[in-house]
Amino acid sequence: MKRIIFATILIAILGHSAISQTWTCGNNLTAALENGTLTISGTGDMFDWDNRLGEFTPWYDERLSITQVIIQDGVTTIGMNAFWLCENLTSVAIPNSVTRIGYAAFLACIRLTSINIPNSVTTIGEQAFAGCSSITSITIPNSVIWIGGGAFDSCSNLASVTIPNSVTTVEQFTFAGCNSLTTIAIPNSVKFIGTNAFRDCTNLTSITIPNSVVTIGTFVFNNCSSLTTITIPNSVTVIGESAFVDCTNLVSVISHRETPPDILRFSEDFTLGAHDAVVLYVPRGSVSAYQNAAGWKEFKNVREIQ
Repeated sequence: MKRIIFATILIAILGHSAISQTWTCGNNLTAALENGTLTISGTGDMFDWDNRLGEFTPWYDERLSITQVIIQDGVTTIGMNAFWLCENLTSVAIPNSVTRIGYAAFLACIRLTSINIPNSVTTIGEQAFAGCSSITSITIPNSVIWIGGGAFDSCSNLASVTIPNSVTTVEQFTFAGCNSLTTIAIPNSVKFIGTNAFRDCTNLTSITIPNSVVTIGTFVFNNCSSLTTITIPNSVTVIGESAFVDCTNLVSVISHRETPPDILRFSEDFTLGAHDAVVLYVPRGSVSAYQNAAGWKEFKNVREIQ
């Protein structure tokens, strides 16, 4: 009987140790994992981990057992690659003390369905939520001034995104592959839309480019096959190579600039040979300028904006 009791106690102790673990994850931060919940507590910045250098989080081997992350008040940053490949993570609590979400912090958290970014956050790192294919909505607060390239790349179920007025650049690949997006409003604060920013958003039907944008980068709307109308404000001076290539349902392009914007590698832009079916609308008195400009002269049907 004593042996049985001793064995039962030993199993209980071993079982408890298997589900409760503690690590250091910052100079003044600790992480505790228990019953699927990883709690980060303390004050200050979380460490950054560079997987390319063989640096992994201390909970990396336990990542598939993590279903919930609770970051307590006092933590100021979410480190680089902090929750990379936590494929069973479904919820995250981020406090108002956090100011930065690091590079690839939640990369490929495929079961994460939503995220609340607090007003304290100013920076969302590159690929921060890339591959989070179950996220359906996200609110980016006005405190955010920079969103890194590929931050929401391949978030294939993301259906409504609001970019705050604090953002001045939509970086490369930011929303590439978000093929559930149907519409997006770009605020007047944005001046540059980077390479491949909305590439392969195949259900995007409308896009509003504000009058603040000066440059539309290469392949920005490549393969946005549901896009029917493109309105280009008079602020745009340069359109990158193949910015609208393979927008196969495009029926009209409206350009508000009297002087035609420069189109880089014009022969491959817009719809690759579908110009006969696309109507180009330009300001009054500008038809001749567009008919003689490189790239724009490929359009067979040019009309004045009424």
